[in-house]
Amino acid sequence: MKIIITGGTGFVGANLVRYFLKKGDEVNILLRPKSNVQRLEGVLDYVRIYQCDSFEDLEKLADLCKIIAPDVVVHCAAYGTRPFRLGVPYQTNIDEMIRTNVIGTSNLMRACEGLDLDAFINIGSSSEYGIQDKAMCEVGPINPISIYGATKASATLLGEVMARQVNFPIYTLRLFAVYGKFEDPTRLIPTIISGAINNKMISLSSPHPVRDFVHVNDVAVAINVLIGSQALSGIYNLCTGKQWSIAEVVATVEEVLAEKLNIRYGDVALQPNEPQSWVGDPNKLKSIGWEPRTLTEGIKDLLYPDRFTRFN
Repeated sequence: MKIIITGGTGFVGANLVRYFLKKGDEVNILLRPKSNVQRLEGVLDYVRIYQCDSFEDLEKLADLCKIIAPDVVVHCAAYGTRPFRLGVPYQTNIDEMIRTNVIGTSNLMRACEGLDLDAFINIGSSSEYGIQDKAMCEVGPINPISIYGATKASATLLGEVMARQVNFPIYTLRLFAVYGKFEDPTRLIPTIISGAINNKMISLSSPHPVRDFVHVNDVAVAINVLIGSQALSGIYNLCTGKQWSIAEVVATVEEVLAEKLNIRYGDVALQPNEPQSWVGDPNKLKSIGWEPRTLTEGIKDLLYPDRFTRFN
């Protein structure tokens, strides 16, 4: 299979690059000049890289897509995924969010319109739902509370319309709280694991915030399942259906390591509008054969990758 991955230098993208290379597929990356390729060290010689200054140039995008002639496009490139970093505002430029998440996504879809694609995978976000009081479902309402969520919802709607109007196989995977290898070290699970391994004090915001955590390898497996299925185009939640509080994540790491961690709450600022519920309904994706690992399995994969990994 010949695949294009955008955002291949990011956390999710870098894992997808390795997954599809391992499968024996031809991986093509659209890369901005001066991109940080640190996450791709060790595999750069095995991918085909195409320089792409901006996704705002529709004509250039269309030319690149014709040259590559992919079977599948996986669109991971996004801006605004981290509104806060250690409590400090981060990736908050609204113009850049609109350029990247809406205009860039629309242009990439249009550039691929005339190609014989098996699938266009648009990486969406649970932020499109906003705050809900029950498990978020693909047919449920969307009510984003951030500009980022609004831009991702806009991209999803564009994909839905294009899929209907021109019979274009566009799938949007709404990712919940993805964790795993190459994740930003300041995020929750890397922070806990690093502190545990190095026997250091672990500073966290609060024991109460909740998320539905999904392993990054399961994102890759879900994409592969979708590509090989006869599923209809549309939106699919990529989640486990179970939410975990920060305190429960800490307890899970302690259980896997069989030791007590040194945790101190209150050192990191709590994000505003922190919801009491943040969990998705994964049944639509499960119905076509995908099954996520548990948080315990995922933590074991990170701590003991040679013993427990089920990256398949």
